[in-house]
Amino acid sequence: MISLVRTGSWLLILIVHFFFFTENVKAQLQEISFRHLSTVDGLSNFTVLSIAQDQQGFMWFGTMDGLNRFDGKQIRTYRYSNRDSYSLGNNLVHSLLCTSDSGLWVGTGKGLYYYDYHHDDFHPVPVLKNNDDFNEDLEIKSMIYDDGFIWIGTSLGLFKYDLSNEHVVPYLSEQETIIAETVEALHKSEDGNIWIGGKQGLIVFQGGKLKRVDNDTNLKYSDASNVISINSDKRGNIWFGTLDLETGLIIYNPKNDEFKELNARDGYLAHNKVNCLYSFEDGKIWVGTTWGLSIIDQSDFTTQTLLYDRQNPKSISHNSISPLFAEGLQ
Repeated sequence: MISLVRTGSWLLILIVHFFFFTENVKAQLQEISFRHLSTVDGLSNFTVLSIAQDQQGFMWFGTMDGLNRFDGKQIRTYRYSNRDSYSLGNNLVHSLLCTSDSGLWVGTGKGLYYYDYHHDDFHPVPVLKNNDDFNEDLEIKSMIYDDGFIWIGTSLGLFKYDLSNEHVVPYLSEQETIIAETVEALHKSEDGNIWIGGKQGLIVFQGGKLKRVDNDTNLKYSDASNVISINSDKRGNIWFGTLDLETGLIIYNPKNDEFKELNARDGYLAHNKVNCLYSFEDGKIWVGTTWGLSIIDQSDFTTQTLLYDRQNPKSISHNSISPLFAEGLQ
């Protein structure tokens, strides 16, 4: 599901197991209320995995069973059809990316697809392996745009798509072995660096080179491997969450190479599995976890948690939240 929180010109969207919108935001965060949009309203599946907004204002939602386009009133669903060679190739939509040229890229459980707005259909984008064979079963986990290129995180490592010549190739370098495994998360920070997260931990692409961010041996609960979510704040810190239920949320300061750990055991998080992150101008970091939404004030690290309340029909309808999206800020 998804919940939306509107403040001024932005709209925050939280995806949980159903789809829902906030009616308003009061002065205090605990007064946030939500209205719901679910399969009853036309959503193809309860579990939403990805979200994007295109240049025309349409909201796109990738689910476990199809791609949904929402115009503010109605939902249209796109699914695979063996009778239509221009249909979406797979119904499991892991990732979505809208580019400034009105492009919509759809990452599925079996390959990457480009949506043609003019013909209202989908075209497969060949993703090459080292032997140059087309790998149609490649899972596309994450995507980000970077100055004429699209970085693509997959089940077989990192790929780079050159929009100028429409070529997708594995990202190769003398350090290629550090990104040979699944890439779950990608993020571009304000300084232009590309942050890569997956089983191999946290990696940064900086100055044309890859560098592994070494795990800090002084972390209280665990190491920093199996990264599944990444974001950055206005101070230049990198926030990332992992699959490890002991680890929680880790903040990395690239300037002094220091780590800070925020853990559910210490009261900072609703749960240690951090599915998604979003940083706002007001210094608040929104953290979607497996068991609730935590809102962290970066100035003093005070935390507020929002949970499902069966007695309150305007609360979030499920505690498992992923991902987060802010309309108008992408």
